[in-house]
Amino acid sequence: MPAKPAAGDRGALALAIVSILAGIPLTAIATSVGFHPVGMFGVLVIWIAIAVINVTYNRRNQPGGQ
Repeated sequence: MPAKPAAGDRGALALAIVSILAGIPLTAIATSVGFHPVGMFGVLVIWIAIAVINVTYNRRNQPGGQ
């Protein structure tokens, strides 16, 4: 019988899904100005922030990590 995923695993998956679902419309809004450098910078900031949030959350929930 397969082992059930830990609660932290489900939380990390949920965070990843929500992050992508939030990132898609935010990217669309940021690029609505066209390929203007400000819009591209906005996309970069959005996805870096999403990545930092996800990495921080996952590192916090690793066994032995602080």
